Amino acid sequence: MSSLHRVFAGQGLAAQLARRANRARDRKAYARAAKFYSLALTLHPERTDLRVQLGHMLKEEGHYPDAEAAHRLALAQAPEDGDIHLQLGHLLKLTGRAEEAITAYRNAERLLPDGRAAAAELVALGAAPTTEASPLGGDRSPYRPPL
Repeated sequence: MSSLHRVFAGQGLAAQLARRANRARDRKAYARAAKFYSLALTLHPERTDLRVQLGHMLKEEGHYPDAEAAHRLALAQAPEDGDIHLQLGHLLKLTGRAEEAITAYRNAERLLPDGRAAAAELVALGAAPTTEASPLGGDRSPYRPPL
Protein backbone atom coordinates (compact mmCIF):
# COMPACT_ATOMS: atom_id res chain seq x y z
CA MET A 1 0.00 0.00 0.00
CA SER A 2 1.37 3.43 -0.90
CA SER A 3 2.01 6.00 1.79
CA LEU A 4 -0.85 8.13 0.48
CA HIS A 5 -3.26 5.22 0.85
CA ARG A 6 -2.01 4.51 4.37
CA VAL A 7 -2.60 8.12 5.40
CA PHE A 8 -6.21 7.99 4.30
CA ALA A 9 -7.01 4.35 5.10
CA GLY A 10 -10.37 3.93 6.75
CA GLN A 11 -11.24 7.63 6.48
CA GLY A 12 -13.13 7.72 3.21
CA LEU A 13 -10.30 8.26 0.80
CA ALA A 14 -12.26 10.19 -1.82
CA ALA A 15 -13.84 12.48 0.78
CA GLN A 16 -10.47 13.17 2.35
CA LEU A 17 -8.92 13.90 -1.03
CA ALA A 18 -11.77 16.27 -1.89
CA ARG A 19 -11.38 18.09 1.44
CA ARG A 20 -7.65 18.45 0.86
CA ALA A 21 -8.34 19.71 -2.65
CA ASN A 22 -10.83 22.26 -1.33
CA ARG A 23 -8.37 23.49 1.30
CA ALA A 24 -5.63 23.84 -1.31
CA ARG A 25 -8.05 25.66 -3.63
CA ASP A 26 -9.02 28.05 -0.83
CA ARG A 27 -5.32 28.81 -0.27
CA LYS A 28 -4.97 29.39 -4.03
CA ALA A 29 -2.59 26.41 -4.27
CA TYR A 30 -4.24 25.49 -7.56
CA ALA A 31 -1.70 22.94 -8.80
CA ARG A 32 -1.89 21.06 -5.50
CA ALA A 33 -5.69 21.22 -5.53
CA ALA A 34 -5.74 19.86 -9.09
CA LYS A 35 -3.67 16.88 -7.99
CA PHE A 36 -6.06 16.07 -5.15
CA TYR A 37 -9.17 16.49 -7.33
CA SER A 38 -7.58 14.25 -9.94
CA LEU A 39 -6.82 11.58 -7.34
CA ALA A 40 -10.38 11.76 -6.00
CA LEU A 41 -11.69 11.33 -9.55
CA THR A 42 -9.72 8.11 -9.97
CA LEU A 43 -11.91 6.73 -7.17
CA HIS A 44 -15.16 8.37 -8.27
CA PRO A 45 -15.02 9.30 -11.98
CA GLU A 46 -18.79 9.93 -11.95
CA ARG A 47 -18.39 12.99 -9.67
CA THR A 48 -18.96 15.89 -12.04
CA ASP A 49 -18.59 18.36 -9.17
CA LEU A 50 -15.00 17.22 -8.66
CA ARG A 51 -14.35 17.29 -12.40
CA VAL A 52 -15.60 20.87 -12.67
CA GLN A 53 -13.38 21.89 -9.75
CA LEU A 54 -10.45 20.16 -11.48
CA GLY A 55 -11.22 22.24 -14.55
CA HIS A 56 -11.23 25.42 -12.45
CA MET A 57 -7.84 24.59 -10.97
CA LEU A 58 -6.35 23.81 -14.35
CA LYS A 59 -7.75 27.08 -15.72
CA GLU A 60 -6.22 29.01 -12.82
CA GLU A 61 -2.86 27.38 -13.58
CA GLY A 62 -3.15 28.40 -17.24
CA HIS A 63 -3.59 24.83 -18.51
CA TYR A 64 -6.50 25.80 -20.74
CA PRO A 65 -6.69 22.72 -23.00
CA ASP A 66 -6.73 20.41 -19.98
CA ALA A 67 -9.28 22.63 -18.23
CA GLU A 68 -11.50 22.53 -21.30
CA ALA A 69 -11.17 18.74 -21.49
CA ALA A 70 -12.25 18.45 -17.83
CA HIS A 71 -15.28 20.70 -18.38
CA ARG A 72 -16.30 18.91 -21.58
CA LEU A 73 -16.07 15.52 -19.88
CA ALA A 74 -18.22 16.85 -17.05
CA LEU A 75 -20.71 18.06 -19.67
CA ALA A 76 -20.73 14.64 -21.32
CA GLN A 77 -21.64 13.20 -17.93
CA ALA A 78 -24.25 15.85 -17.07
CA PRO A 79 -25.37 17.67 -20.25
CA GLU A 80 -28.33 19.31 -18.50
CA ASP A 81 -26.21 20.92 -15.77
CA GLY A 82 -26.39 24.63 -16.54
CA ASP A 83 -23.52 25.51 -14.22
CA ILE A 84 -21.10 23.39 -16.25
CA HIS A 85 -22.16 25.22 -19.41
CA LEU A 86 -21.61 28.51 -17.57
CA GLN A 87 -18.14 27.49 -16.42
CA LEU A 88 -17.21 26.29 -19.90
CA GLY A 89 -18.41 29.62 -21.25
CA HIS A 90 -16.08 31.45 -18.85
CA LEU A 91 -13.13 29.37 -20.02
CA LEU A 92 -13.97 29.84 -23.70
CA LYS A 93 -14.34 33.60 -23.19
CA LEU A 94 -11.00 33.71 -21.39
CA THR A 95 -9.31 31.94 -24.30
CA GLY A 96 -10.79 34.33 -26.88
CA ARG A 97 -13.35 31.93 -28.34
CA ALA A 98 -16.31 34.29 -28.15
CA GLU A 99 -18.70 32.45 -30.48
CA GLU A 100 -18.25 29.19 -28.60
CA ALA A 101 -18.60 31.04 -25.31
CA ILE A 102 -21.89 32.56 -26.50
CA THR A 103 -23.20 29.08 -27.30
CA ALA A 104 -22.19 27.84 -23.84
CA TYR A 105 -23.76 30.88 -22.16
CA ARG A 106 -26.99 30.42 -24.13
CA ASN A 107 -27.13 26.80 -22.94
CA ALA A 108 -26.49 27.94 -19.36
CA GLU A 109 -29.15 30.61 -19.62
CA ARG A 110 -31.67 28.03 -20.83
CA LEU A 111 -30.79 25.42 -18.17
CA LEU A 112 -30.20 27.46 -15.04
CA PRO A 113 -33.21 28.34 -12.88
CA ASP A 114 -31.81 31.87 -12.62
CA GLY A 115 -30.00 32.60 -15.86
CA ARG A 116 -28.92 36.14 -14.94
CA ALA A 117 -25.21 35.29 -14.73
CA ALA A 118 -25.30 33.76 -18.21
CA ALA A 119 -27.37 36.69 -19.51
CA ALA A 120 -24.81 39.15 -18.14
CA GLU A 121 -22.01 37.26 -19.91
CA LEU A 122 -23.98 37.32 -23.16
CA VAL A 123 -24.41 41.07 -22.86
CA ALA A 124 -20.68 41.47 -22.11
CA LEU A 125 -19.91 39.59 -25.32
CA GLY A 126 -22.32 41.77 -27.31
CA ALA A 127 -25.00 39.10 -27.67
CA ALA A 128 -28.58 39.66 -26.57
CA PRO A 129 -29.87 37.32 -23.90
CA THR A 130 -32.56 34.98 -25.18
CA THR A 131 -34.77 35.39 -22.11
CA GLU A 132 -35.53 38.09 -19.64
CA ALA A 133 -33.15 36.42 -17.24
CA SER A 134 -31.33 39.65 -17.76
CA PRO A 135 -28.59 40.85 -15.46
CA LEU A 136 -31.18 43.20 -13.94
CA GLY A 137 -33.69 40.46 -13.15
CA GLY A 138 -37.08 39.69 -14.60
CA ASP A 139 -39.02 36.62 -15.53
CA ARG A 140 -38.09 33.84 -17.95
CA SER A 141 -40.34 35.00 -20.80
CA PRO A 142 -38.86 35.55 -24.27
CA TYR A 143 -36.42 38.44 -24.29
CA ARG A 144 -37.54 41.64 -25.94
CA PRO A 145 -34.86 44.32 -26.24
CA PRO A 146 -35.89 47.78 -25.07
CA LEU A 147 -37.16 50.17 -27.77
